[in-house]
Amino acid sequence: SLRVLNISRNQLTGSFPTELLGNCPHLTRLDLSHNQLNGTISSELNCKSFEYLDLSSNQFTGRIPSQLIKTCTNLQNISLSDNKFSGAFSLYDSNKVHTLNLAGNRFSTFQIHSDEACKNLIELDISSNNISGKLFHGQAKCSSLRLLKLFSNSFSGTFIELLGIIPPELSRLQNLNWLSLSSNRLIGSIPLSFEELNQIQTLQLSNNSLQEDLKKRLNTLVHPECSWTILLYGSHFKMEVSSAMVLDLSHNNLSGQILASIGDMRSLLKMDLSHNFLSGPIPESMGNLDNIQILDISENSLSGTIPGSLTLLNTLYSLNVSYNNLSGLIPQGGQLTTFQSSSYEGNPGLYGFPLTYNHTS
Repeated sequence: SLRVLNISRNQLTGSFPTELLGNCPHLTRLDLSHNQLNGTISSELNCKSFEYLDLSSNQFTGRIPSQLIKTCTNLQNISLSDNKFSGAFSLYDSNKVHTLNLAGNRFSTFQIHSDEACKNLIELDISSNNISGKLFHGQAKCSSLRLLKLFSNSFSGTFIELLGIIPPELSRLQNLNWLSLSSNRLIGSIPLSFEELNQIQTLQLSNNSLQEDLKKRLNTLVHPECSWTILLYGSHFKMEVSSAMVLDLSHNNLSGQILASIGDMRSLLKMDLSHNFLSGPIPESMGNLDNIQILDISENSLSGTIPGSLTLLNTLYSLNVSYNNLSGLIPQGGQLTTFQSSSYEGNPGLYGFPLTYNHTS
């Protein structure tokens, strides 16, 4: 009669208890996470009644039998993260999965075969694997997706029938609020179709080889309530989103200036534009980012002075403007007086607290 078995966060060792679970025909929830279990998962596992399966943070190895995924048709939540699983993982028409976490394994292939296979999928995390090749086949749209993490994989070559670039087809995911494509080998530009991602809150594209000129002329005005202004991405790119909170475009090949309208992104908690080729001054309007907590524009070619308006950022607890071509007195006031010299180093023309050396004419 057992319905729920949770023996997570112990120090259990040994293999997966296939035979034991075979005697639990009504089990709907199984949590073996955070133990020291090892070995492979048997294709003979009777999981037809399973709705929740968490095997994360163990030492399981080998492939996930495809027959297992096809027969576990009631599974809604699957977490296999932080193991040593390898090979391929696929979703089929018979699946009803809402949340799927495969992060931190050694999977080489992940495929969604149709729209039916992922029509219920809300969260998908396949980050930190060795996955390459196409993810979506046929008419798979996954229109219910809200969170998608693909970072730290081997996406080069064919990626949704495109070569090494961000696929515009991702704009089909109308409910997406988190997208991470960091640490791949992506090149080219950010697709204009991304303006259709109206629910996006977090966009992480760091550590790729993307190229954009940040000073392309806009031919449209920014919506007054827009907090995700894509003045960053080009003359026809504009996302009217009121809830964007994280923007990470670090470690790319972005160039040009940061425009003044960056100050309209008032919901931002974190902005990271570091390790690019940005030039020109830091806009005074950055002082309008009322909720910003982390601001990193280091390792660029920014020039001019640090705007005094940054002293108004009362929620700021991490600032890095190091290794640019900034000059002048560091504004004294607000949170700017709480940062170490490392936040400002690498700018020969900067002076004032907390830098120790004096300015000379």
